[in-house]
Amino acid sequence: MALQPNLRPLIIAGSPDAPHTLDCFLDYVCSYSTKLGNTIENVLKPLFDPNGNGKYAGKVKVIFRNQVQPWHGTSILLHEAGLAMVRVAPEQLWPFSLAIWAHHREYHDLPAADMTPRQVRHKIADLAVQFIGEGKRQAFLDLLTNSEAQPNYGVAVTNDLKYTVRFSRQNSIHVSPTVLFDGVAAPEISSSWGEKEWLEWLGKKVTV
Repeated sequence: MALQPNLRPLIIAGSPDAPHTLDCFLDYVCSYSTKLGNTIENVLKPLFDPNGNGKYAGKVKVIFRNQVQPWHGTSILLHEAGLAMVRVAPEQLWPFSLAIWAHHREYHDLPAADMTPRQVRHKIADLAVQFIGEGKRQAFLDLLTNSEAQPNYGVAVTNDLKYTVRFSRQNSIHVSPTVLFDGVAAPEISSSWGEKEWLEWLGKKVTV
């Protein structure tokens, strides 16, 4: 499916030119998204790797779609951080995302209840430094800092976040994880699937 050019790093598995597309709508504060994110890393990426020997190499790509779930207070802040990583070190987006999921319980409603947005952003910057180095910490944080001149206009990546939210809304995506295959919802896909289930499903769907 369509993807605005500056967000091409959201293609996180397979060849960008692959004829089939899995759009995976995932939230950073969702335990089920965490499971599917790990499955993408451990099962789907090897199957789709255009430089490897996977069964579907060059045939399927995966697009990570940021799915903000506003009933989780930190969700928007973590997705902003992911989009900031796209700008600072695009090749680190997916490893950074996996690291967020590894720590996602720290951002659940109760553990984060007494944290301000600024504190959440600084906490996630501590994690980001593992991927971008201390020298880029401030550049990362600058993308997540509100402008005093325009105090209600969001941060530097707000327009990218708006794009992802609008994309979800126009496709009637309400919860995470949700997966589309070639633009059509695939509600049968479960975050609990392993390699066996994915291979069976892909065998029926991949036609080229």
